[in-house]
Amino acid sequence: MKNKQILIEGSVLKALSSIAVPMFIMMFTAICFSWLDAWYIAKLGDAELTAIDISFPLITFSSSIIYGGLGTGVSAAIAAYSSSDKHSHTATGLKFGIWLSIVISAIISLLVIIGGRQLLEQQLMNHPEIIELSYTYCFWYFLPFPIMGVGAVLASAMRGTGNAVRPMIYSLFSMILNALLTPLFCYSSSGAWYSSLFLDLGIKGAALSTVVAYSLMTLLLALDFFHERQGLKKCTSSIDPLEKKLIFKRIISTSFIAALVPACTNFTIGISQSILANLSPATLDAYSLSKRFEQFLIMLAIPICAANMIIISANLGRNNYARIRESFMLSLKALLSITTILAIFMFFKSELWFACFTQKDEIFIEGAQYFKYAMLQVIFIPLCIMINFSFQGLSTPARPLPFTLGSVFLFQGIGCYFLVEHFQGSTEFYLSLGAGTFLAFICCLFLFLKDLQGLSTKKAKTEEPRL
Repeated sequence: MKNKQILIEGSVLKALSSIAVPMFIMMFTAICFSWLDAWYIAKLGDAELTAIDISFPLITFSSSIIYGGLGTGVSAAIAAYSSSDKHSHTATGLKFGIWLSIVISAIISLLVIIGGRQLLEQQLMNHPEIIELSYTYCFWYFLPFPIMGVGAVLASAMRGTGNAVRPMIYSLFSMILNALLTPLFCYSSSGAWYSSLFLDLGIKGAALSTVVAYSLMTLLLALDFFHERQGLKKCTSSIDPLEKKLIFKRIISTSFIAALVPACTNFTIGISQSILANLSPATLDAYSLSKRFEQFLIMLAIPICAANMIIISANLGRNNYARIRESFMLSLKALLSITTILAIFMFFKSELWFACFTQKDEIFIEGAQYFKYAMLQVIFIPLCIMINFSFQGLSTPARPLPFTLGSVFLFQGIGCYFLVEHFQGSTEFYLSLGAGTFLAFICCLFLFLKDLQGLSTKKAKTEEPRL
């Protein structure tokens, strides 16, 4: 009850912090361990590093569907129903989320296992040894993907009820375990007394260590679910079939829209990488590592985005539009400050990032080009994601699609055209990324504020006769 009240009453900063801070700690730790995981793999050799680079769009594409899409849909629905004390609706929404995660994750797993090698070959032809390494990693990563999908939904549901601390604790535990297991699974014996602990599985070991750690996280979350802790309730009471249909439709529609933009973005990243690979392997690695930093920045932004969305969802049914606007503007200012500072840092010191993985001067030079010419992309892509989350909180997730998808396909398509036509360098491509993202942000911001003002005006007109 206390967590729910924080969302709808009192300080907006406190409400945002109650969800965003635990998530931020979790995401920041995830970034650190993801960086460590990539560093471990880079130590195996240049081929292994490139193998991870070409699998990056496939992994982030799948994660955007489950974590960014379905997780967002479940979290938004749970926040709305929980804040309105609709316990049967909350439990039914969670049940639908779990089953959807199993089905969708299983489909993704089958597609990757059956057709993953062909997808990877499109990015880097004539390097069969790298393709085989990349496919090996993807095969073992995606084989138990449905288990991780269930964990993602359970964690999102907890956050939707205002309970963000427990998922953070479980996630930290899993990431620490992953960091300990990865070198043991990947590397060969050093000859020391503990030599029997090293399994020498190479890149396969990196995938398996991640699977083991995050499967354990799912188990811990499932125990909370079965014991009905942290706001999670099993569906015990009957509910009208029409209401069930509406709950299912709400989750599906929100999840689809939430997943659409990042999924399309990662699809275009894969196409871009296949084109950049023709310039040089160093260009491909530099672009992929730049995108990895960008992905980390987005992960840092997600806590603020999710917290803002949950507050919007919780207050929408109460017609508290002043609180919605306050939450939105506070989130926007905080996120803009963070992304601008980090983008400026990378503009001047990007070599510190690339030096973590390689010592090739070509990668340093190409990476510096990305953070110079795609600076607007680095700053505003997290802000575009935040506004998309905000529309999901308003239950109008499709509203910004013409602008966000236009940015993804039109401007990145123009950039790819320059790459194919000129085949000299990547400057125009990076500039087009930044321009498209900035324009999408301006249009989406104007649209959201306009819609919010319209809702406030409608509320005022409705209340006029009572005065």
